[in-house]
Amino acid sequence: MKRNSELAKILPLASAVRLCLLLVGLAAALSAPGSARAENLPVYEIAGSGSATAEVVSIGSYRSIEIRVTNNASTARTISFPYGSHFKSADQSYQDLAVVFPENIDVAAGKSATVRLKTTCMDASKGVAPAGYKSWTPKLDAALGDLLRFYDVSRPMVEAVTGPEHHNTPEKRHNFLQLLVWTYYGADKGHMTSFATTYMFDGDRAAASRFVDSVYPLAKMTLDAYKAGNRSGLPLPF
Repeated sequence: MKRNSELAKILPLASAVRLCLLLVGLAAALSAPGSARAENLPVYEIAGSGSATAEVVSIGSYRSIEIRVTNNASTARTISFPYGSHFKSADQSYQDLAVVFPENIDVAAGKSATVRLKTTCMDASKGVAPAGYKSWTPKLDAALGDLLRFYDVSRPMVEAVTGPEHHNTPEKRHNFLQLLVWTYYGADKGHMTSFATTYMFDGDRAAASRFVDSVYPLAKMTLDAYKAGNRSGLPLPF
């Protein structure tokens, strides 16, 4: 009984230490100067630019989306899809989609280019837009963008807490980021467990449930603290 009592004291302490490490790392990453940007027109500013258009088309999945950009300017443009850019559906029964891997595409004057981006669902309670659906508006959630940037620059720290086996390929990182985005937006744990069962644990729901149960509380505490100190959407340390 004494040993169990000691363990009960140690385990919460270990979780607190891991939480502190994540918070310190997140604060440091967000307060550090950002890298110089090569892009000159983010996708969420296209509508107001008067010099480009973007046609966003669902492919019938929440894991990727296709965008056709037309440059109407007299000079070449670089269109960027940075951290935090996402696509809001006009029909709110469909999921909004967030870009998780930033990309830039160069578009010559008077030309068009098409890119397919990896995305995550932002609301697990909604349905997937059907293939060919085009009623999207590019937006920016700067606070989400800062969080995704933190994951990118601090992945070794995140791996130490959640297990490197969930991050060692682009597809696995995509899967983990889906859980992260859902946690950020307060999705139900049941959706996360079902997703992890299919995409991360080869149909083993028990293993998926253990993973979600072990990671979710720490992730939620970390993100709640982050959001409490970052209500303005600016990269503020807390």
